Amino acid sequence: MIEYRNIKKYYGDKPIIRGVSFTVEKGQFVVIIGPSGCGKTTTVKMLNRLIDASEGEILIDGVSTKDMDLIKLRTSIGYVIQQIGLFPNMTVEENISVVPRIMKWDKEKTLNRVKELLNMVNMPYNEYAGKYPRQLSGGQQQRIGVLRALAVNPPIIIMDEPFGALDPITREILQSEVKKIQRELNITVLFITHDMHEAMKMADRILFMDQGKILQDAPPKEMLLHPANEEISKFITLQEVSVKGSQMTAEDLMEAVDAEPMRDEAVIIVDKKDRLSEIAKHYELSGVDRLYVKDETGRVTGVITVESIIRLLMKQV
Repeated sequence: MIEYRNIKKYYGDKPIIRGVSFTVEKGQFVVIIGPSGCGKTTTVKMLNRLIDASEGEILIDGVSTKDMDLIKLRTSIGYVIQQIGLFPNMTVEENISVVPRIMKWDKEKTLNRVKELLNMVNMPYNEYAGKYPRQLSGGQQQRIGVLRALAVNPPIIIMDEPFGALDPITREILQSEVKKIQRELNITVLFITHDMHEAMKMADRILFMDQGKILQDAPPKEMLLHPANEEISKFITLQEVSVKGSQMTAEDLMEAVDAEPMRDEAVIIVDKKDRLSEIAKHYELSGVDRLYVKDETGRVTGVITVESIIRLLMKQV
């Protein structure tokens, strides 16, 4: 687990990061999003101490990064950037092998790992291992950048706008490949982007930052349907991101309530995971003006009215 505890960063007297606190559970894919200059990159660079915090503490599995050996810290965290950063005078195999060599892996173990990784992204060893970066497409170079970060099975990977320079089709393919690898290997990922479409596809959780602060920490659909403030709402609207009505559930549409239905009230209860189409059928067949929503324990946690549905759907127009 990663823990940021009241992290602050100053350059001179100027505050850049203003008391950031959050946790990332093992195996989570957390996307940090926000406008340019909001502090996203500075925040993640403090994890592997490419930048040191001015105040506060960052812990990995309960140990402060300040107390960790710097080389061990950095080799335990994979790092992928938009500029890729492959060594032009090294082959694909040599680029992937950089960190294993630092870790003093033997030749056979390193070779097996290179073959395994290339196979993960459908780049056969015999065809690609001896090529140089200039002989690869942009998408292939970025794949090798990702594989290099995975070489020694790091439990954590930082990805700083890794697909920003790629064409839309290649970007879509790589997003799917990275998400598949992350799930298979149960890697913890901190992923930076300014693209809400990308965040929605990749994230388990999204942290929205601006002016060095976290304005909202929420699952993708929750942030999209219930932005914490007008600034986040405008950011989402400008990028033309929406949730289709068919994707909405009772949990998205409900208004939270603490009280149970009145005893003399005609009651229709739906499950929080029911889709909009199912909810509409309940309205049509029952004739009631409200539906109650139950959670996995059977407890009523919300109510859906015609007005709440219209209000939420109007946000998608």
